[in-house]
Amino acid sequence: MSLSVYVIFHDTLHEEYYENLDPDEFDLITFIAVNENIEKKYNTERFKNVIKEWELPIYYPEYQRLKICDHTGIPKSHITDIGVHRHIYENKLCKTDYIWTFHNDMYFYKGSIRQVFQFLQPTHGVTIRAENYNVLVATSTYGYNESVIYNYACKVLGIETHKNYPFHTNCCMSTEMYYNRVPVMIELIESLMNYIVYGPSYRLSICIERLWALAMACKLECLHEVLGILHAHKGQPLIEAMENSKNGTLRQYDRINV
Repeated sequence: MSLSVYVIFHDTLHEEYYENLDPDEFDLITFIAVNENIEKKYNTERFKNVIKEWELPIYYPEYQRLKICDHTGIPKSHITDIGVHRHIYENKLCKTDYIWTFHNDMYFYKGSIRQVFQFLQPTHGVTIRAENYNVLVATSTYGYNESVIYNYACKVLGIETHKNYPFHTNCCMSTEMYYNRVPVMIELIESLMNYIVYGPSYRLSICIERLWALAMACKLECLHEVLGILHAHKGQPLIEAMENSKNGTLRQYDRINV
């Protein structure tokens, strides 16, 4: 079984986020740079396996031009991520049996990528945190009326609300299933684009991130949850998450969807 890991970044790659990985783990990672108008900051000697999205044979610049913003006025990354997945799919970048995608705000401990191999099965998924449907959806609404989006998605995708789903866009799965689900997600997002103009676009990009988790994982038979890959904030790993692992070692556990 073979695995490709993709890390999506807009500007900065932090060397310390990958320093605990063994060489065989780090070599599985391909870094995808998005938005050519933003200056990129990374060590080119350390990060040699970088793809510049805008240089791909098939490229859709409109994903970068969409003005989906939060209250800070900074373009949200989640619309861009759909573009990345479309570019991976249409350029057939992934040649391995399994694929795993991340944002660049993840901190990897030693063995955290290697561990996933024990869970790889065609109808199984792996995530750094499993969330039930209600929690996943609740983290994107905050009082806004996005229920119509999720009701529509549930109907179109055949989502089962009793299942667990991956942490946002983070789900390792077979490349065959990934290539099967990406067109479904693209079609769903395009059908929702009018909501940007006519609805509360403040939360739409967050909804899209959650919809990605629902769309990609709704066909999985079970979902495994592993520790050792930590979601960082503002360039710094969470202290409380760091306490889950000592001296670069790893704790893990497994959760099955039922």
